[in-house]
Amino acid sequence: MNDKRENRLSRNLKVITFMDDHEATLVAGAPGLAGFATQYRDKTAECVEHAQEANEDITGASEQKTYLRINMRDAAVSISGALHAYFLSVNNKKDAKKAYLTKSEVDNARDTDAYVEGKRILEIAQANAAAIIPFGATAAKVTALSDTIDAYYDMLQDPQDERIEKTSALNMFDVAMAQSDATLDIIKGIMLTQKEEFPALHMQFIGATAIDDNLGGGTPQVPDFEFTVIPNQFFTATMMPYLPTRSFKAVNLSAEMINWGLSNNELSFSNAEEPLNPNATSTLLSSNLGGSGDFLLFFNPSIVPVDIEVTIVDE
Repeated sequence: MNDKRENRLSRNLKVITFMDDHEATLVAGAPGLAGFATQYRDKTAECVEHAQEANEDITGASEQKTYLRINMRDAAVSISGALHAYFLSVNNKKDAKKAYLTKSEVDNARDTDAYVEGKRILEIAQANAAAIIPFGATAAKVTALSDTIDAYYDMLQDPQDERIEKTSALNMFDVAMAQSDATLDIIKGIMLTQKEEFPALHMQFIGATAIDDNLGGGTPQVPDFEFTVIPNQFFTATMMPYLPTRSFKAVNLSAEMINWGLSNNELSFSNAEEPLNPNATSTLLSSNLGGSGDFLLFFNPSIVPVDIEVTIVDE
């Protein structure tokens, strides 16, 4: 979560601590306070739950997908070599060309395209299984390729699913926090009726409702999302309902240029993309990134991975 969300949650916890300590005293003169204090506790508990989900480390899924993709690539390139040699040996240059696959072709392909390439080599190998055994592509190696393709396919959507879950958790946190704010406004009104009788407690309550900057001292804001965009790939940083007044701050931590923008889908830019220069920071309104689009996309046209940080600014 970003600092703004953390500070508001800290405020909520301070108010709950105040209520735990003094509610029994205050309800004597304002019995309605108890019900709203309970509502406030419940909504804060929801916020804590969503915060836990949003703060989960999701880099493992991306790392696992990359590991499985490399396994599939290496197995496919190996079988491709045997197929290429076999077809050349029988003077079938057409199929030799079709069966030829390089490491860089897989590395530069999008995730789904990499899977398709691996699947294509597997099907050619299965159709010529007996013929390629003398060329080093044993039945066990063909089976191993099939297994790596299946494992990669099973993992293909996991990182994206986890990013969607993280974004959903942040959105649900904001909804629960807004509901807790509405309840707190009611509690503030009730507390005004107790100010004359309990001036010290009222002063403590006001202090508890203050939103403190827990970082202070000009400490940089923690980004909402940190991720790596691999070469020639689209990456969905977040998905949320389009709001033209929302701003996104993107920080390029690499020496390569990358493109970003809002889109109506996750496979391409539906609006004109914006360049984000090497080692640069850019803050743009949603309306500047496109007239519509629920997906914040990044595309890496370089040949090396690019590290990005994104902060959402809802002011």
